[in-house]
Amino acid sequence: MKNKTNRYIYIILFILIASYVGFMGYRIYHNTFLENFTDNIAVISCYFGNSFSFLHPAPSNFKSYFFTNYSEMKHEIEKKGWIYCERKEEISDDSLVSSIQSKKIKFLQIMSEYPELFDGKDILYIDHKIHFTNEHVNHFKNLSSENPTKELILCNNNRTNERNIRDEINEANLAERYRRHMPETIEFIRQYLVENNLKEEDTKIYMTGILYYHNISNIKQLLYDINKLCNDLQQPECQVFMSALSKKYETFIKPIEFIEVNPSLEQAKK
Repeated sequence: MKNKTNRYIYIILFILIASYVGFMGYRIYHNTFLENFTDNIAVISCYFGNSFSFLHPAPSNFKSYFFTNYSEMKHEIEKKGWIYCERKEEISDDSLVSSIQSKKIKFLQIMSEYPELFDGKDILYIDHKIHFTNEHVNHFKNLSSENPTKELILCNNNRTNERNIRDEINEANLAERYRRHMPETIEFIRQYLVENNLKEEDTKIYMTGILYYHNISNIKQLLYDINKLCNDLQQPECQVFMSALSKKYETFIKPIEFIEVNPSLEQAKK
């Protein structure tokens, strides 16, 4: 009986020692892994809904966070090098609802929820359909270093012959989720332009699928207002709101040509 008891004790001790060694090995690996990242930039992306099909790899030299309410993506997210960030928003089959849910991430309305992520870092947001490498991230990082007073770097929208907000609205009407509440959107835009003494031809069209944020102290209100408008008007076409509202923030915005990033990023145009 005594030998049997001793055998159980040895087995338990072995399990405890093996668990401790495994845990310490993981901590050493994990810390070493994180030390290889560039700490002053965080890359973020997101997906909301339940029709996910494919995810590009994360840029390997940067801490890259992927936010989603679709937990079945977790394995794919981590396999592709992203840090999985669970969201609790209700999953919807309606692409309009899912698209609006994502604006909270895109326009940084989650900063208070993740202080360790955003504290003192530049943030590069990329839509989940866009493939960004270390080279692309470094390009934006260098642009920001060369333009330290600019709080937002984004690409001009040079698709087809779009020139101003009217062209953006016309193209957006081709998609059902944008068209659904476009009358209310157009009325808001009309009133906003009148109240701010602007004309349609005064506006510029920017792509909101790639957004590089630096500091953002002067553009916080812009980001808050765009997200709020998307929710209040149930309009996920945020490029329309960016076009109208960004005019008064031009001092803090640096637009670049899409081709300046890399023409191989063809997915960003779709």
